[in-house]
Amino acid sequence: MAYAQPSGSFLHATLYSSLLLQVSQQLFPAQPFFDLSPDKRRIVDQEAGNLLLQSKWKVDSRGWAEFFGQPAPPQPGAEAAAPGTVLGEPPAPGRPPGQYA
Repeated sequence: MAYAQPSGSFLHATLYSSLLLQVSQQLFPAQPFFDLSPDKRRIVDQEAGNLLLQSKWKVDSRGWAEFFGQPAPPQPGAEAAAPGTVLGEPPAPGRPPGQYA
């Protein structure tokens, strides 16, 4: 029986099963998944979980960098320094990096 709109948990279970079988084939290519010992199945499950965790970290780190990589919004009461003060003067022209002579 096919569902018109399968639920998210069904899709997640299907995708996880596919990933688990692919990891099993990569780690133990000569043995089918159901012929693996409990220890080998545990290894396959652990490695599949590690892949999912690493991919989650990559997605989370991208989102973190995009969110916090934005310039800070203007703060109230943080007007620009008046010209002629230490903070309001333009920086003195310097040498470009690597120019020591």
